[in-house]
Amino acid sequence: MSKSQGKRNINDKYEIEKGSKALIVDGSGNGYLKTVCDYVHLNPARARLLNPEQPLRAYGWSSWPEYLKRPGKRWSWLRVERLLGEYRIPQDRAAGRRVLEQAVVKEQEEKARQAAALLPSVEVLEKIQRYETKLERQIFRAMAQLERLQRMRKGETLPAPLAVVSDRL
Repeated sequence: MSKSQGKRNINDKYEIEKGSKALIVDGSGNGYLKTVCDYVHLNPARARLLNPEQPLRAYGWSSWPEYLKRPGKRWSWLRVERLLGEYRIPQDRAAGRRVLEQAVVKEQEEKARQAAALLPSVEVLEKIQRYETKLERQIFRAMAQLERLQRMRKGETLPAPLAVVSDRL
């Protein structure tokens, strides 16, 4: 791959990023920072990148585990005080980080309950898929019959219809 191809790929990536809307998130205390951080930290669970029994800290591409580390062990540029403040945790101590993790886990569980309440069961989804398949076949059959009738009205000579039955679908 040449340098120009590599640059083009990088630029394509940036073009995608330019298309998104960037907002400044400040720690004004109105809860917006907490909402944005929760949204970002809960994304792996929401996208089902984790098994239900896995904790959020198990997702390797998230900054969430860094928020739970002691100040000397986490990334030096990560400021956790603002998020701790959003949760009304006054100081960056082990007890406060445990409270933070419990609050986010509780939020994760609540989001999972809400999603479960909105989504039908696996059995119902399978039934819907069977109905969809049946309707799709009926539509294709009706479209083929309609096309055949239209061609007959135009006076075209048509071969006899061909029906193929397959038990392997």
